[in-house]
Amino acid sequence: MKRIFVVLILCLLSACSAKEKADETVGMTGVVLNYSEEDFPSVSINGHTVGTVVRSVKIGDVYGGGAFMCCFPLPAKKNRVDVTLQLLGGEKVVVSAEIEHPLPEIGSIARIHILPGRKIVIDVSAMMLGGVRLDLLDARIKELGLKREVDYQAKLQAIMKEQQQPQPQEEVKPFLPDLKITMPAATN
Repeated sequence: MKRIFVVLILCLLSACSAKEKADETVGMTGVVLNYSEEDFPSVSINGHTVGTVVRSVKIGDVYGGGAFMCCFPLPAKKNRVDVTLQLLGGEKVVVSAEIEHPLPEIGSIARIHILPGRKIVIDVSAMMLGGVRLDLLDARIKELGLKREVDYQAKLQAIMKEQQQPQPQEEVKPFLPDLKITMPAATN
């Protein structure tokens, strides 16, 4: 009986790994960063939603990076994937996006960067740190000859400076200021 159970488990494991190899995908959690002047009610990859209510920004700024959508498969061996952008009127536009490699063998964070002119770049990281890619934005602004309306670095520095300012402290009152606890004397 024990042998049958072991054989059955091995068959199941081999079937799962065969399917994974055939699909050649890596499970991802997605986060969308929008650098464009367009709003997108929904963004999806291979029919899987990776972002919703993606708001527009002025050229040079970025929106997003805070809402994570789990989980969707990303092709492990491809350097491009189709991304579907739903526009405000309901129309859907499919854009071929570049996937920066290498992809890890285990699931990670896929950052979907929507640049001006509907160019999309996907990069993958084990962590979300450094999500905004000003290098991609700067190159796209230069490529399209756009005028920068927002200095994102200056905006970020102003926010950080504001957060470092001492905040007025509120007086904290004791929970029960007049409570006196007395313990009865121990008796033998």
